[in-house]
Amino acid sequence: MSSQCRVRLEDVTVRYDKTVALEDVTLEFDEGVHVLYGPNGSGKTTLLRVIAGLIRPVKGAVRVCGRDPRKALFSGERLVSGLVGYESLPFWLKTGQYISLFQSLLCGNGECRGAVDLLGVKGFYDVGMSGLSSGMAKKVLLAISLMGPSRILLLDEPFTYIDARARDRVVEAIEKIRRGRIVIIASHFIPGNLDVDRIVFLDNGVVRRILDKRNVYGVEDYIIYARLKSREITSELARYLFEEVGAKSIVREDGYYYVVVNGRGLEECTRTRVCTGEYRIRF
Repeated sequence: MSSQCRVRLEDVTVRYDKTVALEDVTLEFDEGVHVLYGPNGSGKTTLLRVIAGLIRPVKGAVRVCGRDPRKALFSGERLVSGLVGYESLPFWLKTGQYISLFQSLLCGNGECRGAVDLLGVKGFYDVGMSGLSSGMAKKVLLAISLMGPSRILLLDEPFTYIDARARDRVVEAIEKIRRGRIVIIASHFIPGNLDVDRIVFLDNGVVRRILDKRNVYGVEDYIIYARLKSREITSELARYLFEEVGAKSIVREDGYYYVVVNGRGLEECTRTRVCTGEYRIRF
């Protein structure tokens, strides 16, 4: 990727009627993996749609590799690819037909089958799109999103509706294609095995903080929910978490235990492999 290819937003504001979705957002993205992090309704998806050229801001400027993304989109120039919402799917097609269509459009002679193989979607090629579960549909759409040569990849909540094994495969696929690309991921949690260059914290349409992932451990003023490897909390484990890790509490969510810590607690818990490395941050 040329060093000149960047994503830039300057004082971008987006409104839906009277609701402010983004307010005075100024950001720049270079080559690497960036995570837009925040709760539902924080503006993550809207920001991806602005970068993709699907939404015109009411104020501010957006440039993708020096181009207006909306003009590039409508002129057929392929600067951006990815998964940015999927309200409807072609229910009349079989899964294999749907994937083959995109392979022919994006991959020429089919040289980009890697994501299809990695995510394991070949097993339901003969299943109609209408018969896919949420998780299966997400795998298909992710495989398509990771095809092709676009320099900028946008992924909206790629780790939801899929199991842990599939999440690991998505992370592996991202790692394989990240070189020379700008990868921007909107997510409300961060897999511990995803090598992130930067985390942008959004809340109520405003950028609250920007962190290099390496600096997460040193930050004390927000709460981290770090996932524990153990499915059982023994007295010995609880003692370690409260005395050595500095746990504020232990909670159970989505069938897993999480220890509530600050940045330094996350570092200790991950170092000793008591925590998986996967964590969520609460404002």
